[in-house]
Amino acid sequence: MHMSNFMMKNVYKMLPDWAGKKALKYKYLKLKSHALINEVKKLQISRSGEIELDDELLPFIRLSNGTFLVGQYPSEFETFLYSSYQDSLPRNIRPCAMRVAIDVVLRYMYPHGMPNLTPPYSRRIRHGFGFHPQHIETIDDIPHVSYQEKNNIKHIFMPKKGEFFLDIGAYMGYGTLRLSKEIGENGSIIAVETDPVASKILRLNIFENEARNVNLVNKAVWSRSDETLHLYRSDRQANSLIKSVVDSITVEQVKTATVDEILDVHHNGKVDAVSITINGAEVEAIKGMQNTFQNNQHMRLIVAGWYMHQDKRICDVIYPILEAENFRIRIGRKGGVIAWR
Repeated sequence: MHMSNFMMKNVYKMLPDWAGKKALKYKYLKLKSHALINEVKKLQISRSGEIELDDELLPFIRLSNGTFLVGQYPSEFETFLYSSYQDSLPRNIRPCAMRVAIDVVLRYMYPHGMPNLTPPYSRRIRHGFGFHPQHIETIDDIPHVSYQEKNNIKHIFMPKKGEFFLDIGAYMGYGTLRLSKEIGENGSIIAVETDPVASKILRLNIFENEARNVNLVNKAVWSRSDETLHLYRSDRQANSLIKSVVDSITVEQVKTATVDEILDVHHNGKVDAVSITINGAEVEAIKGMQNTFQNNQHMRLIVAGWYMHQDKRICDVIYPILEAENFRIRIGRKGGVIAWR
């Protein structure tokens, strides 16, 4: 008998902690990943394998357009997904590169900094079947907005040749490299990433793709510069300056910089678009943008606003700040923020 996604989830929660629970969990997660795997199947991959970085091997995928993306090894569940779908996956995906293939979909094909792009599934399917909140908060998903207005906003947020982009929370750089291609050699992009492991991979990805229009800043974006803060890190991708977001015993000391300082150093305070996805520290980043707001009459913002800040959603905290700066603002159901002026 077929068990629905909802039913399987609730049965799984009620089961005691025994061996069969893991199998049911994987079956449930496999169902949730169905739409995501469909996108992986569409990838045009010319090669995958392993590359050495600081005496450590890391998996990579080279796309048919030449883009070279280094990433992380798959989890046990992602290995299970590979074995489950192996016959229908692109033949050039090696088992070690399954996690990279998934990240190519989530971070390169539909990057956080391009909310004008939406995976070809309904919001309900994306919400329940393997996509991150950023991928269910695109311009297409904004509630109470007409089709015509959505198309107008998509045009506004589409990266254009020659623009200057600030990508805060660039992680391993998949979205950065996509934006690098979109804005072209006459444009430029600053990729900001504080996590030391992600920064090493990001630097390698910039080098391997000869992305000369990308500069890397290895600092934590905050409301004040030159402070030393704790960065809480998990084994996978999760990291945050906010302990309640990632409550981990793995802690790094990181130096801070404001958006104002970064732009003053790299581009005389000017910017066309800013994407901020830093796991709960978005409010502090916005507070460090006063000069940026003053120096840029026309600019775009994409902010992950679904985290909490002192018992309020970040989107609700930054809304009046942006409104006072004369931004037009739209907020998704989850709390994703796009703003422009």
